Order: sequence, then C-alpha cells, then structure tokens
Amino acid sequence: MQRVKLVSLLLLLLSVQGCAAVVVTGVVVGAAVEVVEIPFEVGGAVIDMATDDDDDD
Repeated sequence: MQRVKLVSLLLLLLSVQGCAAVVVTGVVVGAAVEVVEIPFEVGGAVIDMATDDDDDD
C-alpha cells in the first residue's frame, strides 16, 4: 500500500510540473512580446509628434 501512495504522489508531482512549465513559458513569451512592442510604440509616438499636421484654415 505504501508503494502505491508513493507512485501516485510521484505521478501527481510530474503532472503538475508539466503545467508549471507551460505557465512559465507563457509568461516569458508574453514578457518578450511586450519588450519587443515598446520600441515600436515609442517610435510611433515620435513620428506622430514630428509629423504633426497643423490645419490652418
């Protein structure tokens, strides 16, 4: 009976480890995407300010 509990516990820990790896991978990829997007957002803001169209009628 002790061996069954040990095997069950090991299987449970291994399955949870897989879920944790997926979550960590998702967080890392999400952070990387945000880091890549920042220069484009800043560049877009600079271009918008530089090409400010003053409509003087």
